[in-house]
Amino acid sequence: MQEKSEIVHICKDEKFIDAAYEIYEGIFPGQNCFLILHPTPYDEIKHLSEKNDYNYIYLTDDTIKKVNTFTTTAKVVVLHSLSPLNAKITLNCDFGNAVKVCHIFGYEIFKNSLISFDNIYGHLTNNVIEEIDPKNNYKHILKAKIKYLIKYITGRKSIIPTRSEGDGAILNALKKIDMIGGVMPDAFEMYQDKSLISDKTEYFKFSYYPIDKIIANLDDKIISDNILLGNSAYPSNNHLEAFETLQELELENRKIIVPLSYGKENYAKEVINRGNDLFGKNFQALTKFMPRDEYHELMQTCGILIMNHFRQQAVGTILVALYMGAKVYLSEKNIIFDYLNRIGCHVFSIENNLERDIVEGLPLLSADLADENRKILINELHSSNIMKSLRDTLSKYLIS
Repeated sequence: MQEKSEIVHICKDEKFIDAAYEIYEGIFPGQNCFLILHPTPYDEIKHLSEKNDYNYIYLTDDTIKKVNTFTTTAKVVVLHSLSPLNAKITLNCDFGNAVKVCHIFGYEIFKNSLISFDNIYGHLTNNVIEEIDPKNNYKHILKAKIKYLIKYITGRKSIIPTRSEGDGAILNALKKIDMIGGVMPDAFEMYQDKSLISDKTEYFKFSYYPIDKIIANLDDKIISDNILLGNSAYPSNNHLEAFETLQELELENRKIIVPLSYGKENYAKEVINRGNDLFGKNFQALTKFMPRDEYHELMQTCGILIMNHFRQQAVGTILVALYMGAKVYLSEKNIIFDYLNRIGCHVFSIENNLERDIVEGLPLLSADLADENRKILINELHSSNIMKSLRDTLSKYLIS
């Protein structure tokens, strides 16, 4: 256990952390300590590699005390997401004089009940949410009671905030963050506009998915005209509104492929039922997790990508699809749409382009425009640029 590392990372078992380990260790070798906050020693590790040097801290009533043994002498503390638990740690741990860096995932902001946003669901999705709401479901109540009992017995009750406590902790912790590293300055500007962060908080470019790292072969290109819709079984994908538009398309042999391997189970069932009803054999739901390389092979068969989120979501999938040459449709309500347009990428509006293009048979992106997108993404998000940004930002705090 490295208790004197200069850079201390606070994380959980999450799919981005292996990438973060590689990036940070690539720039600051031997200076990082990754603390993985994990429920118990008996809970399965789903995403993290065993080859990396991770330190596991299990959730008990002395979790904050254990974290303190690492953070009090750190020069930089990096929070990978500002989850309710990470927010509580930020407010209660002794970070000494360390610079506090946060890589915000998005859900901390958009799912926070204390932050005002426009509705992130379409009208059809709103109706489904009301129909399948499990709050009064017997199984849901029983499951909640069992989870509470486990937390009480193991001592986790005192460390894991309730939903309302967590939302408040996130707002308070945001004000204490010194730097936010992210792909899009547009998101940072939104935090500023809503007065969620301190006036002194700084931004720097960072990505868990540099384009040359998330694509094994940079020569991979789109090879077919299937349609990839959404990235998960969360209602914020607004699948049903997209279905309503796509049912006007003559699909012939094209597939509508819908990833539903994680998210809300009841919602996934509803999406599958409606997809089968509307599109029959042309509909394909992905309900099991696929390794990244296998998933990218499937993405190569999808010349059309439709992401009907009204908020920041699925950034990695969108970037991979764009790089491979897919024609990408996003909602104009989504700040990713603004960001990609601003840097010059050719992306298309669900509100203003999709219906018209369906009348024309939903043609693929031209080779010239696909090449332009590739050049822009390499220039913007190549690992050399991401690592330079990180090095330039943090090096000054690590000089003894």
